Amino acid sequence: MSDIETDELLSECMDAGLFDSWGIGAPRKDSLYIGESPWNAPCAQVGDDGYAYRARGECRTFIDQIRRHYGDEPKGGRLFIKSNPHDFGTYYSVECEFSTEESEEYAFAIEGDTLSVLEDWDTESCLVLGVM
Repeated sequence: MSDIETDELLSECMDAGLFDSWGIGAPRKDSLYIGESPWNAPCAQVGDDGYAYRARGECRTFIDQIRRHYGDEPKGGRLFIKSNPHDFGTYYSVECEFSTEESEEYAFAIEGDTLSVLEDWDTESCLVLGVM
């Protein structure tokens, strides 16, 4: 194995948190639960036929809506779909990961909806989802 391959493997292990107990590696990232959809909008329910497909689609659309109003994630931030275990099956939600001060402010602005734009689906999201 070359030095470059060794360095890349070490970096991947550190990023995965394999050395966290020793206090070395990339800083761990925190995340905030944002929701499955805008808080006042109906969404797919665990147990419904086609739930996983519909829920992931709604989460992707919700992420797009968030980005339209709050902009793209700053360095150290990431909007993503999280699968969550539940007694009735897996449910999907949008989370905002952050590891820098700027990305933390971004996450908390979205979580608190400081722009008041995440109550309902916006026009573009309604077109994507086929709802009115």
